[in-house]
Amino acid sequence: MYDVIIIGTGFGGITASALLAKKGYRTLTFEATNELGGCAGKFERQSFRFQAGATLGMGFEENGVFSQLFHELDISSPPVHLLDTIMDVHFPDRTIRYYQQKERWFEEIAQQFPKDSAAIVCFFEEMFSLADALLSFVYERPMIPPKTMKHIFEALQKADRKLLRATPFLFQSIAKRLEHYGIRDETFIAFLNGQLVDSVQTTVERCPALLGAVAFSIFHRGAFYVEGGDTVFPGAGSLGCALSGWIVADAISADK
Repeated sequence: MYDVIIIGTGFGGITASALLAKKGYRTLTFEATNELGGCAGKFERQSFRFQAGATLGMGFEENGVFSQLFHELDISSPPVHLLDTIMDVHFPDRTIRYYQQKERWFEEIAQQFPKDSAAIVCFFEEMFSLADALLSFVYERPMIPPKTMKHIFEALQKADRKLLRATPFLFQSIAKRLEHYGIRDETFIAFLNGQLVDSVQTTVERCPALLGAVAFSIFHRGAFYVEGGDTVFPGAGSLGCALSGWIVADAISADK
């Protein structure tokens, strides 16, 4: 008899399993593939390993989501290294260097998009402000969506003025915010679309402003190289070991 059944051992499934197991729940996990990881999976060709999804580690900064998780599970995080340059994005006529530090990124914007640099910086400052408001609320772990009046009351208690100021953006898209700032540069919009497709699988036209704000800010909170690649994190890494230590006997691989 199990208390909880979890389908899938991606980051969400494996985290839920680990937290519930630590609290003493008997959990059963189902995974269709032969390894843990979900979007941080891998495949191998000859002697080479390729990451099939996530390639950078986020959330390892102080008070980041993974830092909090490993602290709560009382286990060590995998070795990580903070990156100064997140990535180089290549276009036919230029290469944009995406810096982790906000100030250096704004300097790069000024060099790459001198005509629109002031508007683009204002756009990013707005995105960072919205993300701060949303994440400060999310990190309080409210019940979303609320199911009872108690949940509603608790959520309201955890909401602050910054979050309330973000409510006008609930029904706006990233495209609308770009329009607000008069930003139409095709290369810059292509750059944003690349970031959004990578992180939230959509483009500026369809991406909600609040979701996009988190996507654009997350790299600048801390982008890390995980030693051995992200694939070691859920599987052979600390979280995978912690999970397997609690519930490995209950893990079942199910064929699709």
